[in-house]
Amino acid sequence: MDKDIGRALFYPKSIAVVGATNKPGRPGSWYVQNLISGGFKGRIYPINPKGGEIFGLKAYPNLKSVPEAIDYVIVSIAKELSIDVINDCAANGAKIVQFFTAGFREAGEEDGILLEEQMAARARQVGVRVLGPNCAGVACPDHNRAFGPGPFTLSSENGPVAFISHSSGLVGNVIETGSTRGIKFSKLGAFNNCCDLNELDFLDYVGTDPKTSVIGAYFEGTTNGRRLFELMRKVSKTKPLVIWKGGQTEAGAKAAASHTGSISGAVNTWEVAVKQSKALMVRNFEELLDTILAFQYVPAFKGERIAILAGVFTPGGGASVTFADECTSQGLKVPLFQQATRDKLKEMVGTAGTILKNPLDIGAMVKGNSWEVLAETLDVVSKDPNIDAIMISLWLSWFHASFDDEVMGKIFDCLADYRKSHSKPLIVVSRPVVTEDKRGTDIRTLAEAGIPTYDSVTRASRALAHVVEYNRNKR
Repeated sequence: MDKDIGRALFYPKSIAVVGATNKPGRPGSWYVQNLISGGFKGRIYPINPKGGEIFGLKAYPNLKSVPEAIDYVIVSIAKELSIDVINDCAANGAKIVQFFTAGFREAGEEDGILLEEQMAARARQVGVRVLGPNCAGVACPDHNRAFGPGPFTLSSENGPVAFISHSSGLVGNVIETGSTRGIKFSKLGAFNNCCDLNELDFLDYVGTDPKTSVIGAYFEGTTNGRRLFELMRKVSKTKPLVIWKGGQTEAGAKAAASHTGSISGAVNTWEVAVKQSKALMVRNFEELLDTILAFQYVPAFKGERIAILAGVFTPGGGASVTFADECTSQGLKVPLFQQATRDKLKEMVGTAGTILKNPLDIGAMVKGNSWEVLAETLDVVSKDPNIDAIMISLWLSWFHASFDDEVMGKIFDCLADYRKSHSKPLIVVSRPVVTEDKRGTDIRTLAEAGIPTYDSVTRASRALAHVVEYNRNKR
C-alpha cells in the first residue's frame, strides 16, 4: 500500500461523514458521535444537504463545499448515489472513500454487482481509493479512531496487535472480546467487498507498520493467491501472522459469497499455503484470540517444557491428570522436576495431600500465608532447568470465597512480582463458573501484570504450541 494512502487510512487529518444527521439511531449520526466522543485528533466534516449544525459541528451540503481536501470520507446514504459521491470526492481532492452503504455485490443481485463495478471503475478513473462497500472501516487507537458506527464507541487501548478482516462485524467482536482479555491494538481494519482496497493492501501495510508486532487476519478469499502467499511469507519472517480462514465448509463458503461476494477457495489449498509461508492457521474465533493473546504476552517462548501447578490451595488431583494430557496432546512436554526441586518443595509444603513431581499439586491445606507460599513455589519451580514456562490453574471463585480482598490483592501482587522478576512465562488457566462475578476484573488485573488468562488448558496449550511452532520456524 502506498504510504500516503496508508497515512490517510489510519492517520487522517480530516474525516467527512456523508449522510451525517442529528437523528439518533442512524449510522451517519453514530459515526459523527463516535469520532467526537473518541477524541479523534483531526477535523470532522458532517455532510448533509440541509447544512446547519450536527452535534455542534458545521455541516456542509456536499463534499465540494468543504474548504479543504479530505483524507477520508465515510458514506452512509443510498447506494444509487455512490457514483455521485465518487465524483464529489474527485472534485474535493479526497484520498479515500469508505462505503458503509450496502446492497452491492454481496447482495448477489445483478444491479448491485453492476453498480459496484461502475463505482470502482469511476474511482480508478478519477484517482480515488475505495474501501468496501458494505464496510464499517478502520480503527487506530493511536489516533483516537474508534471502529464503526454503533450505539457505543468500539475503542481499545493502544498496543502491538493489528487485526484485518473481510468482516466488519468480526472486527467489532475482536475488539470487544479481546480488550476484556488484555489484547491491545495498533491497527484494525475491515475491507469487506474489496472493490478496490483489499486484503493484500492491508497485509502489506500492517506487515511493515513499526507499531505492529503481532498480526491477526480473517480471510474469506483473495483476489490474488500468489501475491497473498508472497506477502504471508514475507511478513511471517519478522512478525507472527495468525490466519483464520472463513468458508472452510460448503455451507461456510456459500455464506461467504453472500457476505462479501468472496470466492472462498479450497480449505486444503489455504492450509498448504499458510503452512509453507510459516504463518499460523487457526480454526475458530476462540483459537484466533487465544493465539494472538499468547504472542502479545509470551512472544519469546521458545521451549516446550511446561511446569503445571494444578492444585493451588484447591483440590488438584484430577486437574493434574487432565492438564498433563492436554499439554502433551498439543506437542508440549511435562517433564519431571529435578530432585533438588522436589526436595525444596517437600520442605515448603510437606507431602500430605500434595503431588510434587510435575504436575504440582500443593493442595488446599497450606501452612502460613497463602501468597508467601505461592511466591516461593513459583520461584522454586522457575529455577528448575527442566522447565521453560509455568502454567497455573487458579480456581478464582474458590479464591474469592476463601480469601478476603486484602489476601486476594496480595495473591495477585505475588503473581505480578513473579512476572517482573522472572524470565520464564506464567500462564493462568481459570475456568469460568456461574458464581464468578469478579472474573473480568481478575483477568484484567492479570493482563496488566503481563499474564494471559485462558478458560481451559486445551485453549492455553494450543496457543502456546502456536508460539513454539512460529519460533521454531524462525530458527
